[in-house]
Amino acid sequence: MAISSYILSSFFILPFVLAMGSSPSLSCPCTRESEIRMVLYMRQVNEGQPNANGVRRPTSLRLPFGFGDVFVNDWVILDAPEPNANVVADARGINVNADQAAGAGYHSSLSVVFKAGRFKGSTLELLGIHAAEAAWAVVGGTGQFSFARGTINYRIVKNVPGAEEYKELSIHALYIPPAGNATTGTADQ
Repeated sequence: MAISSYILSSFFILPFVLAMGSSPSLSCPCTRESEIRMVLYMRQVNEGQPNANGVRRPTSLRLPFGFGDVFVNDWVILDAPEPNANVVADARGINVNADQAAGAGYHSSLSVVFKAGRFKGSTLELLGIHAAEAAWAVVGGTGQFSFARGTINYRIVKNVPGAEEYKELSIHALYIPPAGNATTGTADQ
């Protein structure tokens, strides 16, 4: 009885054992995954100012902001919170006022397009709320940041009321660089 039970068990287990060792083409690409942690600064220049990098398109004449208002932006991302700092990337996208109750609850959809350094031409795709201090989800990327996922925590570090503000962006993401470009550990820009 014990022998027949052993043989019967082998018929169920053996196919799984053989399948695990015979499919190298189904290996997980995660072995090439890289991590990035960096701090950058986003400069937002208000509409009406010289070099404004955001424009509001209201859905109504209610001021200051109304439900459904859309902001289109091309915010510059720098290596320091100063107007003459080195440009690293741009944050291009839209912010839509999607909060009827509070009146200023913006949903952001942004593409961070890197313009310099080893990530030039690569993007990080972001979604989330736009507030004084919050976080965006990294939901994808291109180029060096293929399959990116992570978060960007941000907070205002410098504010000139009515003119401009700087947000510190603390970026933490995992990604799979193109074949031949994989690195391990943490990458810093």
